[in-house]
Amino acid sequence: MNPYTRIFKNKAYTRFAKKTDIKDCDLCKAVANAENDLIDANLGGGVIK
Repeated sequence: MNPYTRIFKNKAYTRFAKKTDIKDCDLCKAVANAENDLIDANLGGGVIK
């Protein structure tokens, strides 16, 4: 991941992550995968799967 990449979490995501035990490092890994084009599908409008 680019050392200058900033990741922002909104209140709804933070609550969801807390309930489902998603750690910040998991989010960082997902962002790194997206930056390296290791994604399954680009759904358009900035939404990836």
